Amino acid sequence: MKPTFLLLIVSFTILSSCDKKQVDTPECIKSLISTYSFCENDGGSVSQYSFQNQTVYVFDPGLCGADMASSVYNENCQSIGMLGGIAGNNIINNEIFFGHAKLIKTIWSN
Repeated sequence: MKPTFLLLIVSFTILSSCDKKQVDTPECIKSLISTYSFCENDGGSVSQYSFQNQTVYVFDPGLCGADMASSVYNENCQSIGMLGGIAGNNIINNEIFFGHAKLIKTIWSN
């Protein structure tokens, strides 16, 4: 293996790992998951997003009822709004959520 190729691989590995931000799920979010009313086996989930320079959690109840809204919580488990629902809301803190939020990962689903 040529030294140049090896140097290229090592450089890529180092540079690609610089962007990754590990975010642990706060205990209060874990607690909310255990008490939240999700639809039984119908696509409920909790996803972690980066939005407005903070980590937020979207609690999607699933497909058990028409026009059910998803709750959005910040890292301190404070509700910052609802998405969807009968009104089709897509704005949180005066900003279109899915136009500006970046999905980090799904942390729970049924």
